[in-house]
Amino acid sequence: MEKNEQELQAIINSKSSPPEKFENIGIDDLTEQTTSAVDVTLKKISFETKPKKEKLSADTRKLINDERKMKRDTEELIDIERELKKDIRKDRRQYHTKIKQNAMDINMTAQQQQC
Repeated sequence: MEKNEQELQAIINSKSSPPEKFENIGIDDLTEQTTSAVDVTLKKISFETKPKKEKLSADTRKLINDERKMKRDTEELIDIERELKKDIRKDRRQYHTKIKQNAMDINMTAQQQQC
């Protein structure tokens, strides 16, 4: 943690311009310098996140959006909610089955290469 603070301070010090009187710096220049220093700092110290894997199909996501737009307490909504629950279970089952199958394929390939 302390190392990150020191690194952050070093980046800020290296990227910031020498102190000038605020009368000589325009607000646009000051804003641009500050923004660029913050951007550079964030890129240096932030970590990349992995993109989320889609577990639901496009049809199921469309059905979710349709459900959100509908009025409450209607027969049509109840039917869509029922269908949506079934589709979500089916999509998640297919997603997990695909992951398991890929893992088994990798293991089989590794075992065959060892023999």
